[in-house]
Amino acid sequence: MDHRPISLSLLVLALVPSAAAGAVVPGKGMLGIEVGMTRAQVIAAAGGPTSSGERPDPITGSHTQLYYARPAVRVIMHSGSQGELEVSSVSTRRGRERTARGIGVGSSERALRASLSGERCRTYRYGGVASRQCWLGSYRPGTLTTAFAIAPRTRIVTAISIGIVID
Repeated sequence: MDHRPISLSLLVLALVPSAAAGAVVPGKGMLGIEVGMTRAQVIAAAGGPTSSGERPDPITGSHTQLYYARPAVRVIMHSGSQGELEVSSVSTRRGRERTARGIGVGSSERALRASLSGERCRTYRYGGVASRQCWLGSYRPGTLTTAFAIAPRTRIVTAISIGIVID
């Protein structure tokens, strides 16, 4: 699969699904869905979504969203280099999707860091509100990045995203 950056002025993180249904493979995928796939390829890999539609986007104007209730996965699609909609992000906030080492939403940051190699973690503050994240990859345009949102107080994973940084 070609992982060229999609030319949009937006940072998009995508959970790129793996061939093993339900498994999260950092930097690789989930549900058999990969960044850059078309809608038809996503449906062939994961079946029809529970719901879909256009959603407002503060930078690009809008994006297409596919939502799968079981497992709970959100797929975001934008126009790709060929003008066709392509997956630009996949994410989950449910604990059912796990890595081969059992890491997923609900795992501790300590367990996450013990299972990964090369990760970086940081706490951010926005207007007095703390937010924490651990990630693999970098936030440079064109790179595939896997991000784990962490609750700052409890240090528990609250969401997972894998995607191409496009801005």
